[in-house]
Amino acid sequence: MNSPDYTANLQRVQTWIQDACLEAGRSPEDVELIAVSKTKPVAAIREVYAAGQRAFGENRMQELQQKMDELADLEIKWHFLGNIQTNKLRTICHRVDVIQSVDKVKYLHEIEKRAGAADRTIGVYLQVNISDEPQKGGFEPDTFLEMASELPTFEHVRIEGVMAMASLTHDQDVLKGQFQLLHSLFNSLIEMDHPNFDIKTCS
Repeated sequence: MNSPDYTANLQRVQTWIQDACLEAGRSPEDVELIAVSKTKPVAAIREVYAAGQRAFGENRMQELQQKMDELADLEIKWHFLGNIQTNKLRTICHRVDVIQSVDKVKYLHEIEKRAGAADRTIGVYLQVNISDEPQKGGFEPDTFLEMASELPTFEHVRIEGVMAMASLTHDQDVLKGQFQLLHSLFNSLIEMDHPNFDIKTCS
């Protein structure tokens, strides 16, 4: 069986991004590509790093730690993806650059505590439940902006944007409506005057 050509795959995705941005009248430089490297070998990460990719995402802490140790010679921006568990935040905050899918205020306080102990600043994406599905995590859209406006000032948490998991459907009207809602909340965060906001990502 032939091994995957990770570099060719990366180039295809980059071309798709460039074409989509051209069609939308946007600059490709406004889009950050995060390569989800979970279950992929270290050699594959090195291959796409050599091709120019710098941001990688993992959702299992043990696997992430092993890869970070083996790839310590590379300047990788590591994202932690998926469900957050309080008992793992101490380790996560010592290692990663960005934590995605933060869906509770208590996690922001815990990240502040753990990142402060490590003398680090961690970027986070706030997760919004745009699909209104109870099995999916995330802040409720109706109260999201009020919650965000009342956040305290953190010294070690930098809120960089929002993310969401849309409904599992092929109905483009449903998906468009959900992501329009997310983008509206994203724009509202940009307009907020909060010292911890560096809003640049809508995912």
